[in-house]
Amino acid sequence: MRMMELIFLASLWKRLERNFCSSFFSKSLDASLLVAYYNADDVNHTDARKLIRDMEGRKVSFLISDYVFDEILTVLLVRAGKEKAIEVCNKLLKDIETGNIRLMHVDEEAFRKAIEVFIQFADKKWSLTDCTSYILMKSTGVTKCASFDEHFRQFGFEVLPRKPLEKAWQAFFQKACGEDELIGS
Repeated sequence: MRMMELIFLASLWKRLERNFCSSFFSKSLDASLLVAYYNADDVNHTDARKLIRDMEGRKVSFLISDYVFDEILTVLLVRAGKEKAIEVCNKLLKDIETGNIRLMHVDEEAFRKAIEVFIQFADKKWSLTDCTSYILMKSTGVTKCASFDEHFRQFGFEVLPRKPLEKAWQAFFQKACGEDELIGS
């Protein structure tokens, strides 16, 4: 997959550079950060807003796939309602139209490899979307991810924020995924 096929959320993501990013086109963004950013009821909302605000004016872009785009809208639909999901969809589509976002589609090869990872690691609670992100990050040489999802640490990537997940998020995550123990906690 060519680097130009990546989706870049420059309008939001360039604000993350000071704490996490050192170069353009080299970091991945997970849906958990954007869901927290746009959902005021999310336990990580304040941290997500701070991360974005701290990076205002920086020149950084992130890789996300069409699967992550879908996950953002689906989670917001369930947690914050259809109106919020449509609002965020329109914001992201505007960024695509203005060139601040480039959409990377999961092709057949990436899909096949993600399915293999999903099946191979049956003991992990990794979603198929996380597995597609893993494959795309590996194929493009991306080693860092902005996420509140511990799965990316389990994949072996450097994750922003660097601090361990807050206890409330850990409790929610464990309950939602049925995991007894989280890496890095």
